[in-house]
Amino acid sequence: MTRQLKLLIGTGIAAAILWRVELELHGWDGLIWIGYFHWAIPVGAVLFLGWLFSFSPIVGKIRRGAFVLTTAIVSIIWFQVVMFALYYHFNTGPSAFVEVLSLGDKTYTLYANTIHAVVPATPLIFAGLLCVFGLTPKAKDLTLGVLVYILACPVSIVILAVLDHRGGVDAIHTIKSGVIIPFLVIGLGILVPKKEKGQHSPAGDVLKTAPEE
Repeated sequence: MTRQLKLLIGTGIAAAILWRVELELHGWDGLIWIGYFHWAIPVGAVLFLGWLFSFSPIVGKIRRGAFVLTTAIVSIIWFQVVMFALYYHFNTGPSAFVEVLSLGDKTYTLYANTIHAVVPATPLIFAGLLCVFGLTPKAKDLTLGVLVYILACPVSIVILAVLDHRGGVDAIHTIKSGVIIPFLVIGLGILVPKKEKGQHSPAGDVLKTAPEE
């Protein structure tokens, strides 16, 4: 396992721990967790962006910084789309009834199923950003990244079941518990091409090639 992959996994786990600690500090019971701003989200994003700056094989700190900044801006915009999809996917009870009356059954169903397009689209959009900056992911890595995103929820549900996790074994608890977070981080990070030998890393990870005789 490369240092790049080890730190990627560590970043995902750290982001999950931060999420869970913040949630526990506010209280686990009920729906308290959807009523406040989660600082673990921007902090976790900064951790991933730091990893990205350290290991993306873009020559020059200015271009690498531009890539990371662009990724951050696109992430903020895409986060709004994700929140929209999650809201309508998990919305139930009187609130859902009111939404159906307001939007109509067909439109509401369309919104509720948006999440099924958002999930695989997330690594594809990140792959597009990589391509714009000259870092085309390998086909096998892109396929793996999409699969990780698609399977993240069902695999997380299995983990919750094995752990006999409190609260329930379902999709929404994969988010609430934070179990799904490492998969989402890793699913993006594996798209980043590895540095070539001799390429300098700002993290201090330098692989030197032997000089020619």
